[in-house]
Amino acid sequence: MHTESTVRTPTMAICYQCHGSGPDSIAPDDCSLCHPPDFDELPVSHNDAFYSRTHPQAVATGGVEECFVCHQGGAEGFCRACHGLEMPHAPGWALNLSDGPGAHVDAAHQNAAVCVRCHENRGRAPAGCYGGECHGS
Repeated sequence: MHTESTVRTPTMAICYQCHGSGPDSIAPDDCSLCHPPDFDELPVSHNDAFYSRTHPQAVATGGVEECFVCHQGGAEGFCRACHGLEMPHAPGWALNLSDGPGAHVDAAHQNAAVCVRCHENRGRAPAGCYGGECHGS
């Protein structure tokens, strides 16, 4: 990535292969090494639309590796703190083919406010759950 006269501009995930904060890092993770003081470290993707609409698609297509360059704690710490439960949902969460509807039913009955942080609720369960995409409207 580096030459004697310049540095390319790769993604942050590539930088952190060497410039990390972990014990195996071979170079410091000081942001000011490359970014000037007036640099806005918040990616342009992090706007209201990202959090309310495109966040799930970004994670589904790009994964979370680049997220954890800035957001410490990984899925267990960072994601769970915001979502209120394991993310992404464990296999069998929505539908466990051997045991019925899956753990989401109990979780929704215990604290439905956690569900609607990400999934719209357009009325009474089950038809209104998740915007009607699973149970019909």
